[in-house]
Amino acid sequence: MIGKGTSRREISDSGSSSRSIGGTSGPKGAEASNWRRSSSRRLKKETSGHETGGSAGCRLEEGAAGERSEAGSSGRRKRLLVTGAGGFCGSHAVRHFARAGWEIVACVRPGSTPFWADPAKRPDWFVAADAVDATDAMNVMDAVGATDAVNAADSVDAPGAEAGVDSSDVLNASDVSNSLDAPDALDASNAVDHADASDDGAPGSSSLAFASRPGRDEPEWLSLVRLEALDLSEPGSDSLSELLRRTRPDAVLHLAGLNAAGPSWADPSGYLDLNLMGTVRLLEAVRASGHPCRIVVAGSMLGGSADGPPPVKPLHPYALSKAMQAQAALGWHALYGLDVLVAIPSNLVGPGPSAGLSRLLARYAAACERTAAQAGNSAEAPPASDPSLPGRSDAVADLAPSAAAEMQAPPPFRLSSATEARDFLDVRDAMTGYETLLERGAAGRSYAMASGRMTQLGELAELYRELAAVPLPVEIGGSTAASPEPIDASALRALGWVPRIPLRQSAQDTLEDCRAGGSS
Repeated sequence: MIGKGTSRREISDSGSSSRSIGGTSGPKGAEASNWRRSSSRRLKKETSGHETGGSAGCRLEEGAAGERSEAGSSGRRKRLLVTGAGGFCGSHAVRHFARAGWEIVACVRPGSTPFWADPAKRPDWFVAADAVDATDAMNVMDAVGATDAVNAADSVDAPGAEAGVDSSDVLNASDVSNSLDAPDALDASNAVDHADASDDGAPGSSSLAFASRPGRDEPEWLSLVRLEALDLSEPGSDSLSELLRRTRPDAVLHLAGLNAAGPSWADPSGYLDLNLMGTVRLLEAVRASGHPCRIVVAGSMLGGSADGPPPVKPLHPYALSKAMQAQAALGWHALYGLDVLVAIPSNLVGPGPSAGLSRLLARYAAACERTAAQAGNSAEAPPASDPSLPGRSDAVADLAPSAAAEMQAPPPFRLSSATEARDFLDVRDAMTGYETLLERGAAGRSYAMASGRMTQLGELAELYRELAAVPLPVEIGGSTAASPEPIDASALRALGWVPRIPLRQSAQDTLEDCRAGGSS
């Protein structure tokens, strides 16, 4: 079962923290117009392929009262502190908000550097410009507001793995472990030695000079990102208060925490300490700083609704910790008036280091393709150049028939059930959801975030079978577990948020990432 034997390092960078921007409302008047115009300019620049390369620095420059200067008529950049910046959701948050022109304080575990900070490990999806027609983007801005338009054409996979899916009930990981040759996707702590990071001289800073991968230009927005070491598991530490004093963020996006259901049975106190008390430490540090800012706390569907009491019979200690985390976040609004709200995303999918079912299927498909290529026995693989066969890429173009050797097929991928259904939401759509809440969400309440479409697990597996260049053996178990109820995301949609990325595109992008060995 998934999660059995999973270590505590399978986390979304515990010890990271993040904040949302703005106050209880988004930019108004001239500032809002300037924000939309700057977003439009960024979209046009990226779609025309004119991102400049070279070595992009990673630093924040303080001005009066912590304000920043921005090229443009608004004269100011927003600053976002992101916890869990080395994890699945955190890496997408860094990318999304930096591309939108925000300064990012990316918080990671002490002694670690996220995969995206190393040019040798930086995946293509992280630096690629999105293919979007600027005219269409402007139309979207006029229709639903700039927040949704910034990444309107992101067409690809809340916190950590897939919030809301207990993978241990879906897949027998031991049956596929032999076919997965990549290391644990969520353990990014060993990606780069943190000692390689350079200090730009700011007190307590740990900025990183983002070098470029040879032969590839890197986007300018990387210069808006800086790394900071932060450990939310340390009670009584002044490091968080000092970080807030020094960086003075406009918002915090809190994505850090332990997020695997299986290991929570063996370490319930660790899960409660980091997910619940780590959040409390963050809230208290913001309160004590005297610097008002909006805080979005990422919850989990497994924790139930944040508007009611914690579940009397939680599914596991992880679910209990997330329910109590959401209660604490909303409690600090009620008790102390903090500008905090809770986002509850459904099962997030897409490229990047997720440990969810979609990523596992993609890794399995990529492993089967590599096995077929090595064996030289892939007669069933169609030509990669055939435009009538979507999902086949140049990554498998060398799969040609050969009688050189018999292919030793990986063991079948096992699903506990083909009929259980989940709501799968692309992680990039979740980012526009977080941005919407930072700009327009109401403090003191929770917002569900979902695609609005329930997908059976067998349907997801079949989708990867269609996209793969070789046959994928899948076995179906006899589980009779009930599917969760459809998720009502009407409150977030009422703010103008619309999910735009279809599941097929999410799966395609996840598979391409696994084929390239990126962020794994």
